[in-house]
Formats: sequence, structure tokens, C-alpha cells
Amino acid sequence: MHAANGYLVQQFFDNTVNDRTDQWGGSVENRTRFGLEALKIFVEIWGADKVGVRINPAGGYNDMGWVSCLLLLSV
Repeated sequence: MHAANGYLVQQFFDNTVNDRTDQWGGSVENRTRFGLEALKIFVEIWGADKVGVRINPAGGYNDMGWVSCLLLLSV
């Protein structure tokens, strides 16, 4: 699953982009919900041994910050 370089999953992760106030925004747990739910579906379809996640905590894209990605990694 591509969760870097401005792709949709990173947009949910990033607190500088995701300004939602529902279950998909706000806290780190809420912002990671989209990616984790998508990941669960991918694992169900293809198996855990064939699914990976690409993140890029040190690179921003279109004003998306790397600091928020580092916060996610600390959870």
C-alpha cells in the first residue's frame, strides 16, 4: 500500500492536510484508521506475506510535512 509522497493514505495520516473532525481526523488513532482499515482488506485478499506499506517519513510533498509522519511512527 502506497502511503507516501502525497498519496491518499498519507493525506489521511498527515495532520497538516487532514483537518477532518469526524472518525477519520484529529487524533493519531483516527488519522491512521483509513490506512489500517485498507491494510486489513489487502491482507484478507492477498495474505500478510504479500502486502507491504510504503511510507516516507523524511520527505514532504505539496506542503505535507514529515514531522506528522514521524509522530505516526512513534505510536
